[in-house]
Amino acid sequence: ANSRSALFISTSLKDFCQLYPKVTYEIYEGGIAEQAQQLLNGITELGILSVPITHEDSFEVLFQRREELSAVFHKEAVWLDHSKADITLKELAEMPLSVSAGCCDLLKKCCAKASLSPQILSINTTRNTTLQWAYERTAVAVVPIEPGEFLGPDLVTKKISDTNIDLFKTIVKVKDRPLSVIAQKFLKFYSQKRNSQQVCDLQKLLGNLHS
Repeated sequence: ANSRSALFISTSLKDFCQLYPKVTYEIYEGGIAEQAQQLLNGITELGILSVPITHEDSFEVLFQRREELSAVFHKEAVWLDHSKADITLKELAEMPLSVSAGCCDLLKKCCAKASLSPQILSINTTRNTTLQWAYERTAVAVVPIEPGEFLGPDLVTKKISDTNIDLFKTIVKVKDRPLSVIAQKFLKFYSQKRNSQQVCDLQKLLGNLHS
């Protein structure tokens, strides 16, 4: 997901480059449908997703990290209440919203359960575009946020306290498709470097990796 590229490079790839300086990279960024298609077509080996993947039967989840559906405000937005750490769906439903496409259905379902009708101003393909509406103080952005993630000094993040969503960033591969040696090396590195929940049988996945 293009919203995860900068964080992925800073937390993982820059250190992996030190271990394997001769490796070069091809990083494709796109929405969930494009990611799934590139994986199935063999263009990419590993996908890093911010929303649940389509065609779940075709993919194996290797790692996952919990995220929170959050509201993001400009620090000077008229809707921002600095006295509260969280925000409720009812409060949010009274504000103009900018929503990432992957989260739109999730937000609508949560609001429907609470008999609320959110004021969605814009639905956006990318998280960066979603956040731009917040930067411009025109809307409140609703996006998945990794705990502790910092979006910069001008934005304030609030957890939406009354949503009950299992939202994860996941690393996936195509089921029953072998990985290249360097992809296996990266997964081994990632398992040691990042505090993500391991979902796969990593030893089985790296069975042919000897060094």
